[in-house]
Amino acid sequence: MDARQLKKILIQKISPDYLKVTDESHLHAGHAEAARSGGGHFSVVVVSEKFEGQPQVERHRLIYKIFKSQFPDIHALSIQALTPREWKLCPQFVADSKKMDGQKKSTSRKN
Repeated sequence: MDARQLKKILIQKISPDYLKVTDESHLHAGHAEAARSGGGHFSVVVVSEKFEGQPQVERHRLIYKIFKSQFPDIHALSIQALTPREWKLCPQFVADSKKMDGQKKSTSRKN
């Protein structure tokens, strides 16, 4: 399992407005599980209208459910699940999105 595969799955399942998946396995190279599994540490920033009205715990449950069958290959998953409004109000994510290293649904953000 790699970051590209995780991105593909999330794009298919929730059609995010913005998505960044980072493989952080190299940061855990000395970790016992990393040696056994070859990594599997990922960070996800996902922005979707599907999160509107949902508390963080429900957003995370949705992501975990999507990746349920991949968990043998995923050792650790850090999730930041935001609505478009929350994303717009959070400067660290807005600045990050301008780097264009994530996956956007379109070239312009929704207001």
